[in-house]
Amino acid sequence: MDLMKETLAGLDSGNYGRLRIVSGSSSRHRSIQAGLKALSIENSPDIVVIHDGVRPLVPPEILIEVVSAAKDYGAAGAVRPLVSTVLRSDEMGFMEEALDRSQYCASEMPQAFVLSLIKEAYNMCSEHDLDHGTECLHFVQKYMGLKPRLVEGTADLWKVTHRKDLYAAETTLKERRRVHLVAQEIDLCLLEQILLALKERFSEVQVCEDTIVQTLPCHLVRVHNGMFLTDVLSETEAWVKALSPCIQPSSLVSIVTKTDINENGYPSTIALQARAQAIANMARNWNITVFFIFSPYQTLSPRACEDISKKAAYLLFEQSDLLSGQIIYV
Repeated sequence: MDLMKETLAGLDSGNYGRLRIVSGSSSRHRSIQAGLKALSIENSPDIVVIHDGVRPLVPPEILIEVVSAAKDYGAAGAVRPLVSTVLRSDEMGFMEEALDRSQYCASEMPQAFVLSLIKEAYNMCSEHDLDHGTECLHFVQKYMGLKPRLVEGTADLWKVTHRKDLYAAETTLKERRRVHLVAQEIDLCLLEQILLALKERFSEVQVCEDTIVQTLPCHLVRVHNGMFLTDVLSETEAWVKALSPCIQPSSLVSIVTKTDINENGYPSTIALQARAQAIANMARNWNITVFFIFSPYQTLSPRACEDISKKAAYLLFEQSDLLSGQIIYV
């Protein structure tokens, strides 16, 4: 409970006062019932939405469509076509019947209900329903005599059930990151290659001028031409402090080109790497990863531009804590 309160408080301080966290119970439906009972009588909403934490990728458009349908029909839920035929077996484990999957669909989430209807349905259901039931829409149909509206969902509604699903969900969430490219007076070849590499991995890439993006989580690629690496490290440290602490992971890739690494008072790469690692250690405590790509050449070949760009996109995508604070030389 404490972890959930801390997490939600960090997501949106403006709306935190509207959030109520309720302890679950011994079964799915008993947990849902606990949530329904916790809704304020004085300020209760017209429509209540029930959703599973194991479906973290629900598109807002589906949520809006389900809520609108519930307002019109009393209850609604997202569904998806069956991709496998459903078989029924007998008590001995032999096949007894094969259902025509074109006549059926898979129930998904989210589901939405007129609050008074779903609360009354839960008040009327049996102990067996509360312990073993699986379908909220069925409760409304069974006890309230209502036919719920079924809304065609999208492929994003799949459940994170098995270990392999964790990797698929993680990759999908990474691809949905909004990435900002901060670049001033950058070589055209390098700009084109960075944009190409980022767009291959991320669904939304924006070019901006501000060095600090205020919206969290923040994922930045910054390009510095002719700037001392020591100054870039100082600027990175200031950026980390400005964004800390981050509940959602944030990341920064700084690309430094066309400058001498041994200028500005640092006689060796060891001291630079030590300071970069110290900044990364500080950032790690605040859920931020930082990476540095350094290329001292005054003229960047197309091959170097491609190499820098692919490394930047990889570092931002993977957000590897093991590589955070590393100065990668190209």
